[in-house]
Amino acid sequence: MTPAAYRNDGLQWFGHEDATTAPAFLLTNIATELTGALETIYTRGPQWMRQANVSLPVKAARTLAGKSLAKYAVQFDADTGDAVTADMVGCSCEISGDNRWLTLESADALGVGATTRDPWMGESVIGATVTVYGDAIPLSAQYGIQQPVYLHPVIDGRFQQARLYPLNDRKELQETVYGWRHNTVDQPKWYMTEWHNNALFLRLFPWPDADYAVYFQAEVNPVKYAAADLGNDADDVPVPSGMDATVLLPIFRYRLSKYPHFNNDEAIPRLKEEHDDALRQLEAMDPQKEKDLRVLPAFCG
Repeated sequence: MTPAAYRNDGLQWFGHEDATTAPAFLLTNIATELTGALETIYTRGPQWMRQANVSLPVKAARTLAGKSLAKYAVQFDADTGDAVTADMVGCSCEISGDNRWLTLESADALGVGATTRDPWMGESVIGATVTVYGDAIPLSAQYGIQQPVYLHPVIDGRFQQARLYPLNDRKELQETVYGWRHNTVDQPKWYMTEWHNNALFLRLFPWPDADYAVYFQAEVNPVKYAAADLGNDADDVPVPSGMDATVLLPIFRYRLSKYPHFNNDEAIPRLKEEHDDALRQLEAMDPQKEKDLRVLPAFCG
């Protein structure tokens, strides 16, 4: 079920059918209780539900031709040269003929040039070549990284494994790695997590010299929904297969029944029974039994 489906189900318990006319506070309450129901599942359910194996692609440097950027500007000229695409946002880049580096803040859009986090301090360039390095990998805030983190290079046609070492911040990088320059291009050896423009990234050092994959085990945190997220009618709420209607939905509905403007008091005993049955299903999932059966979490990519 999608967030929009849970929204619509929640609204009908309050006597509303149209989300566009529903009070804002009601949508906020529905988002709060959907989040709370998810947290219940992740807290009361077996350990395997909270673990995942994550593999993320790492891109080698890509070259963009025909880019123009004025001195002190933070935005490339619109509709010129090769496009800065969405998967480049957060990555470091260099303009040909200059060893200064910039971080891409946004992608090109129709009539709007890509932006950089800091102003360009070099001389104005017209039709320049820009090299974009794949050092920033988008990372879902739902994942809590569990060490170790591995890099999978392909050597002689075979996947190899090399450990990446964690850093707390860029200051630690400078203090720990003697003589390391930011714009070194090589096989990555270190990583850190970094928020950039309200998005979370896995940042690699040095800049990747080839295509790789990053692999780690993650603790999966439940998604936190806000009222604005409830319009999503494309992506299902992330719960293990088959648990949306049988576990999440009953817990969600019963949590809604605590509000004074709940519009179906006679249904509360039934909702309470369905809620308790959902909790019993969660508690019946013996983690040790799952381990013995070698049931593994889905591989995410």
